[in-house]
Amino acid sequence: MNSTDQCHHGGILARGLVKHYEGGRVKALDELDLDITSGEFVAICGPSGCGKSTLLNMIAAIDRPDAGRIEVGGTDLSLLRGQAVDEFRALAVGMVFQLHNLLPNLSAIENVQVPMMSRCDAHRSSNRDTAAGLLDRVGLGDRLTALPTTLSGGERQRVAIARALANQPRVLLADEPTGALDSKSGDRLFDLLDELRRERRMTLVVVTHDARVAARAERIVSMVDGRITAEPL
Repeated sequence: MNSTDQCHHGGILARGLVKHYEGGRVKALDELDLDITSGEFVAICGPSGCGKSTLLNMIAAIDRPDAGRIEVGGTDLSLLRGQAVDEFRALAVGMVFQLHNLLPNLSAIENVQVPMMSRCDAHRSSNRDTAAGLLDRVGLGDRLTALPTTLSGGERQRVAIARALANQPRVLLADEPTGALDSKSGDRLFDLLDELRRERRMTLVVVTHDARVAARAERIVSMVDGRITAEPL
């Protein structure tokens, strides 16, 4: 499969990405180039402030580069505007953060259904069944009505993973997903993420400071000062 085909199936292509903050004083990305193959499990590593999370936000269309271009699943993100950006975020990419960002007043199953509310289809009545199936897949089939405050940290992250998968994204992005977990819970979480990636043939991109986590990826991409470096960190 060539690089164009790979990109259309969930690959990521970045060329010359530049991003400044604080009126141009801080360069978060410095002409960064990156290729990620469809279905690949990649860990992005580097010191704080090197641009890892900025890059993840570019892939998710949460932020835009000042220069350069990025394609995700064959979509040139620079061409997206307005509702098209919202649809891309809702349908093409799922995100899991260090803090689970669950809505505290909603049950586990209600939290998983939130992304599905953007779907304009004739099957909204099946959203609850889909959410229940996802929670069962992540090992929480018996906690559907539990509020986040009654769940452990690892369980909350599992709800967040189910929510990220709600609309069957081609790409799953995780920003320090084990940062608030103990090592045993973190290992279980990454076992689950890798299993789901293989089952669903998704591209998985994880930002992490943890060398143990990074070692589980198929490839490690090291960043320093907004650029990819050939030197392992």
